Amino acid sequence: MKNFRKIIFDVIDSTQIYAKRLIKEKKISLKDKIVIVAKKQISGYGRFRRKWFSPEGGLWFSIVFSPKISLQKINQKLIPAITLSICDTAYYLLKINLYIKWPNDIIYKLNSKYKKLGGCIIETQIFKDFYFVIIGIGININNPIPKKIRNIAISFKDIIKKDIDTENLLDNFLIQFDKKIKMNSEILYKNYKKKSIVLGKKVLIKQHDKEIYGTVINIEKDNSILLKMNNRYKKILSGDLILLT
Repeated sequence: MKNFRKIIFDVIDSTQIYAKRLIKEKKISLKDKIVIVAKKQISGYGRFRRKWFSPEGGLWFSIVFSPKISLQKINQKLIPAITLSICDTAYYLLKINLYIKWPNDIIYKLNSKYKKLGGCIIETQIFKDFYFVIIGIGININNPIPKKIRNIAISFKDIIKKDIDTENLLDNFLIQFDKKIKMNSEILYKNYKKKSIVLGKKVLIKQHDKEIYGTVINIEKDNSILLKMNNRYKKILSGDLILLT
């Protein structure tokens, strides 16, 4: 794990917020790759600043560094690298097959039902000649899933019926991630598509006060999706995707 420096907390407001403090206080250099890990978060959040339930037992962490890729290619490179690293780690350590729901949800298929096991968020801090990326990742490991979301969420412990070493899983993820951010983008893109559960599916995309219905024809290289809507096509850059079929 020589490429990453860990900072570990028992409890913190949010690993994302702490990462931003490091940048603001100039406690990270352009050469650093820092991983902030919390056993529990009080104010963890995901996409669109939604509260992320982060009790003890889960794996809640942020990776902060300055990438050697253009800002415009962040989603194209990092979302496949992150999500595939989680999938590959789960299979390597636990022989569990995981899938990806666009854009960044990690999914386990239980019988014919898809359940969310984790997800990620990518934020940036931009300066004149460089930028930092802050990747927030949350994975349900040994933490209990609240009763109200058990129909849509699951943990590794629910799947294999025993506790998992979260530190070992994190270390293996970081090894995978370090490899994947150095991989050819075309290979990452193809592997990301193979793991997708949305291709060819009828979906609902929610964007603020707008709802868009259609069939997913393709995941584009910039990590947008191409939606077929009756006799026309629409490129979707962001939003909440709900599977209808």
